[in-house]
Amino acid sequence: MVDVTERARIMCNLSVAQDSLTFRDHATQWLRYDRGVSAPATVHRDIDVPLTPDEVWSLVADGAGWVEWLVEEADIVVEPGADGTVVDGGERRRVHVDEVVPGARVTWSWWPAGRPADTTSVELVVLPAAGRTVVRITETRATTGRWELRAALLASGRVLARAA
Repeated sequence: MVDVTERARIMCNLSVAQDSLTFRDHATQWLRYDRGVSAPATVHRDIDVPLTPDEVWSLVADGAGWVEWLVEEADIVVEPGADGTVVDGGERRRVHVDEVVPGARVTWSWWPAGRPADTTSVELVVLPAAGRTVVRITETRATTGRWELRAALLASGRVLARAA
């Protein structure tokens, strides 16, 4: 018999990574690569999970439990202002929990260790539905196109100082 945690991990990973070769690949993986986009890149995903909202929330609210459904390793407490680390897709990532609405919503920012410019913001919302729960995940990466980056460097004086 598969326990609640195992069922949730399987269902979440099947839903998120349904076109992937492995369960640990995430639908939002493409956000981690610079695509030269000048506007924020956002991925929205609704996942039907055959668990009650309380069962889903218990998996979301327990940082150590993230290894059951989200990452390979987790050292994070799910409370506002908490900082920690996870290993996601073999990559160590820093995590900062921004907001927690118990039973309903958690938001966090995460980035590859040593690369805070690659930060993405994640919002995870637990929504009750008939006989199941919908987990709504939104991940956003604020990207800067090359021209915006050049303009920012020019405005900061770094380019002019280098030319002198």
